[in-house]
Amino acid sequence: MPVTVIQRETAQQTAVDRTRLKFIDIGVNLTDPVFRGMHHGRKKHEDDFDLMLERAKAAGVRSMIITGGSLKESQKALQIAQKYGLYATVGCHPTRSAEFASFEIGPEGYLSALDKTIAENLKGKGRVVAVGECGLDYDRLHFASKEVQKQYFKVQLSLAKKYHLPLFLHSRAAHTDFVRILREEGFGNDGGRSVGGMGGVVHSFTGKKEELQELVAMGFHISVNGCSMKTEDNLEVAKAIPSGKLMLETGAYAPWCSMTSTHASERHLNILPAALREVYFPSAVKPERHVMGKMVKGRNEPCSVGGVAWVMSRLHEGVSVERVAEHAWRNTVDLFMLGELEVKIGAFKSANSNPYGAGDPYYNQSSGFLPPQAPKKRISNWIKFGVPILILVIIGAVVGGVVGSKKSSSDAASSSKDPSAIASSAANAKTSVGRFAVSTNSDYMMPVYPATTNTAVFTSPTFIDTTNSNLAWPSDSFKPSNPSPTQVRSDRPRLIAPAYKWAALPNLIAHDPYLAGWNQTIFGNASAYKALPPVVYFMDGDSGILDNAREVKERVKAFSYVYRMTNDTSWVDRCWMELQNAAGNGSAPFGPAVDRWNSVHFLDTGEMSAAFAIAYDWLYDVWTADQKEQIRFTLLEYGLNLGLAALTQGTNGWWSNVGTTGNWNCVCNNGLTMGALAILGDDTTGVAQQLLGLTIPNALENCAWAVSDDGSWAETANYWYFGTTGYAEMTSSLMTATGSDQGMLHNNPNFNLTGLFHLYIQGATSLFNYGDHGPNKYSTTANGMMFMSENFDIPLYTLYQREQYDAAEPWAMFWYDPTVSGAFWDGLALDHFFDNHTDQWASMRSSFTDNNALYVAAKAGMLQGHQTHNDLDCGDFVIDALGTRWAGELGSGDYLSTGYFSSDDQDSQRWLYYRKRTEGQNTIMVGQANQNVSARPTVKSGSSGTQQGSSTVFDVPDGSTAYWIADLTTAYFNVTSFSRGVRLINNRKQVLIQDEITASQAIQWRMHTNASVSISGTTATLTIGNETLIMQLPNAPNGATLGTAKAVRLSTDPALPPGQTDQDNPGVTVITIDLPAGSYTLEVLFNPQWPGMSSGDFQTPSQVALSDWTLTSHG
Repeated sequence: MPVTVIQRETAQQTAVDRTRLKFIDIGVNLTDPVFRGMHHGRKKHEDDFDLMLERAKAAGVRSMIITGGSLKESQKALQIAQKYGLYATVGCHPTRSAEFASFEIGPEGYLSALDKTIAENLKGKGRVVAVGECGLDYDRLHFASKEVQKQYFKVQLSLAKKYHLPLFLHSRAAHTDFVRILREEGFGNDGGRSVGGMGGVVHSFTGKKEELQELVAMGFHISVNGCSMKTEDNLEVAKAIPSGKLMLETGAYAPWCSMTSTHASERHLNILPAALREVYFPSAVKPERHVMGKMVKGRNEPCSVGGVAWVMSRLHEGVSVERVAEHAWRNTVDLFMLGELEVKIGAFKSANSNPYGAGDPYYNQSSGFLPPQAPKKRISNWIKFGVPILILVIIGAVVGGVVGSKKSSSDAASSSKDPSAIASSAANAKTSVGRFAVSTNSDYMMPVYPATTNTAVFTSPTFIDTTNSNLAWPSDSFKPSNPSPTQVRSDRPRLIAPAYKWAALPNLIAHDPYLAGWNQTIFGNASAYKALPPVVYFMDGDSGILDNAREVKERVKAFSYVYRMTNDTSWVDRCWMELQNAAGNGSAPFGPAVDRWNSVHFLDTGEMSAAFAIAYDWLYDVWTADQKEQIRFTLLEYGLNLGLAALTQGTNGWWSNVGTTGNWNCVCNNGLTMGALAILGDDTTGVAQQLLGLTIPNALENCAWAVSDDGSWAETANYWYFGTTGYAEMTSSLMTATGSDQGMLHNNPNFNLTGLFHLYIQGATSLFNYGDHGPNKYSTTANGMMFMSENFDIPLYTLYQREQYDAAEPWAMFWYDPTVSGAFWDGLALDHFFDNHTDQWASMRSSFTDNNALYVAAKAGMLQGHQTHNDLDCGDFVIDALGTRWAGELGSGDYLSTGYFSSDDQDSQRWLYYRKRTEGQNTIMVGQANQNVSARPTVKSGSSGTQQGSSTVFDVPDGSTAYWIADLTTAYFNVTSFSRGVRLINNRKQVLIQDEITASQAIQWRMHTNASVSISGTTATLTIGNETLIMQLPNAPNGATLGTAKAVRLSTDPALPPGQTDQDNPGVTVITIDLPAGSYTLEVLFNPQWPGMSSGDFQTPSQVALSDWTLTSHG
């Protein structure tokens, strides 16, 4: 397999800012007594464990994985990990594999004890993240023979399969047997994912280059430490490690893995900058002369992991140590699923939380260290870690378009052509152009568009009026004259995808690049799910089994889809296995027999009911009579009967109460509706028919009204996904099964606008993700956009959603209208203001297709009535520029925290947690107090109305601007007046935020950022990667102090509930501006350092009172 070699950068390495370096040491032996002062069995000094950790922290080590080398050591590693919030592995080192046979109850008992240790420590801080250290070590056969090592290496691989954990592997002088065993046990490709494995890392690698290449080809990562850098041959092998497979470790304590003056790596360490040397290799003293606070001589410590990164960077001259560290960090977080270490504020992290798109080769992601590209005319050479090279237009390139283009037989440019000619032209365009986006940005999962002009294809959004079978669905012959919820079509399937669509689908796939790509992804995901064991039951406290339910639903959709496309009954068998498991009839228990689907948290019941409905309906023709009876019984017993009780007796049915206009109502009613429709006609209990008389009216009264009159969703940007998915599934099922939407499409005349909410709340990097982000999405996507697009006749929505990473799943195959044509951005306004009093937010940008674009969003709105998912955040804002989010959101707190969902009253315990408090938002805090939940802000706005034409290349016209002003006085207790204005200036190159406030207590302006921040007077310089943003305080009021703070609770905050701790926010800095009580106008100017712009190109506008802001007030 070809190896991705790290490319040389053109610029020479310069000074290193160590504050930007972060590490996870993946291999630390912290169970060794040397960290407690014991050396060779004798006490040489006091326990300095905590001081050792402090040194590591000072060196940028954010976390560590403690190696478990035996049963007892694994248990001890977990104890340490849980105490200090680290991670651990569980397994048996090959040199200790004789412990299996010598264990008091035999080898099976030893394996069982390892199994139990893993099973009891899979969640939360201090959890197990890998099986190991296991493998083979033929250098030390005096501890255990080859046969013993091989025997117990194999048995440990079964644990990785069972618990879907990565492997932490050891191989010394045993490569041939090592890879043979891995291959025999199913780990020969993709790290064993086909047998339930999750890849792994071969740590402390000292093998040959061809061995390295074989392991990489098998899907494994490679970790290096001092052992990997002893000789020049070692260094040549280390140099060949692909950047996408690299991890870093010290092997602490192991002194033989430290980096010493006799190693080949020393020549690189000789030029280690002094600022790094003092933290990576601090001065040390002998154990017997130890002084507390000093490093112990001869003891390898985690603080030295940065030295490993330094040597790796020097092996590729010109590649920065920052880039090496970033790649190692990314690889480690992804493999070991350590997402909680990344509070990447505003980032839409999806690679693990939503698997859709993972199998689609169209969306390629770069994995190498990317070399700078030669600059071209009008092109920037922006490069971001792990992101495909983007050929983007320099600042000033913008994109836009108009909403609501309706179905037509032609567009303005082709009105004289007949429909057949238009259809033929559209079909040819699909074939020649393919998908518009050329890849997906691997950091934020945003589509990357080519910088090009194609006026023949990038036209106004429309649906082409045609019956061409290569381009359009046939019509549905099921058209009842008097549709009734309980009178359903006679053929199957009846839910979402009727038989006529299945018949037409293969031909459409052959002629549509989007359908073809999604189909391939669905097959790939289905194959991955098929190889896994059934979903393992896990009760996640008050959050129930919602992840389980959505994962079952995700799998059932994929299995059923692939069966119907192939007629391969092995998919039916695998689907049956999943259903049997979720019904409690599998090999492992699945919840209590009285309530397996956890109706106390009825979302779980709703989603599981939907899963069983899909399986029953889509595979109806291949189920046996006995299987159908079992599915119906389970669906009624654990789903529909409990739904009937919820809707008629109120048992666990609060979600059905009048005014519950959020995702709960949509999801629960949908699951019950799909379940009832699926078994209607076969159900002899009458429950299905009775339910349909309850769920539809309830959803019409509640779910349909989760959208306000401006299109905003009642809860948050992320909960929009759950709600609209439930709404679309329910409405689509009613339409295909009964021939009518039963009022769901038009009961709320403004529901069609919620696609605009989703489109505009998406920035250049990620969502304006205020409030709670919700649980894992699994089967939940934004494909409701396609359903709404067709049924509300808004082609824009489909054109937008089809480019997104989450489009590739079964619903898209049937909700997508292939007659859609044009570019979503053609004519779309760059700005949109949502003014309903419950939300009140603004979206302003410089482009819809430039990943480097400027994007600013800000909000006011009410602080109650959002299903207890909001924050105390009037005035909150986010800023994107240069492919980076500079001001962002912290997102959800811990849903299991005491009182987190208690209420949205002023004294709610929810408002005790930092991420929900006013201090956790990008707004002003007065008197160190929370905002007033009774806030009733007012807003006004203005825009130049700038739109884009058909090209992705767009020059912002002179005078193009937008602004938004919110009167936030009512959101505060100690304020006489407060208004915040947000404005784009200098043709959308800069952002001005202006606050006018009179307060009787101290004022603090706050903004959360992932950037490194340096302060000089009234200027802050923010740096992320290679990009910079300068923040200035023009006309700074007397007494204003610009500074930084940690993203933690204030010392004056009221105490958390007993036993509770707040979440950490690592990597987040709060920029603050402090003012004493008084009256002020505070201006903050944000200047992204765009390529090609000099300091003289930035504007510093004159101060203009908010009451005097107009479209021309700032030049």
